[in-house]
Amino acid sequence: MNIDAVFQEGRRLTSQAAAKQKGTLQSDWPPLYADAIAQYNVVITQVEARLKDPKNPTDKDALGADAYFNLGAVHMILDDYDKAVVALEKSNKLSPIADDRTLTNLGISYLKQKSQPLDKTQLDKAKKVLQQAMDLNPNNTLAQQAFKKAQREFEKLKSKGKVSKAANFS
Repeated sequence: MNIDAVFQEGRRLTSQAAAKQKGTLQSDWPPLYADAIAQYNVVITQVEARLKDPKNPTDKDALGADAYFNLGAVHMILDDYDKAVVALEKSNKLSPIADDRTLTNLGISYLKQKSQPLDKTQLDKAKKVLQQAMDLNPNNTLAQQAFKKAQREFEKLKSKGKVSKAANFS
């Protein structure tokens, strides 16, 4: 099995689903995303096995990082932010270089995660990765917008007394 071909098939399915998602009935595109998820999971299984090999000199894997990134992006599209967080955290860990796109998507997913209350802990996680994304790419407007949203959410918690009045977000 050519793992690169499997990865490319996942990308093709994701692109096809995104194209169908625009202006079509919802029933047309979710199966394509499900197929894409299956392809990314095949790649991830291969990458995880390779990383466990004692002969492997590193804990980084660019293809694995890309597969997890794409998997996280698909989960975001499907509004499954809990799964997106898991995938994007793994992408960030496996990536041989820091990537502002991964960090931005991870920050957004922290803010939208349904299994975790949007509390100071979640906001701190979001703030940290969004700040890293903006440090890597000062022109990343999506990270800037998400950071501002996190600031607003922090102020809401502060006004409700759930965060110390002396606490600062920045």
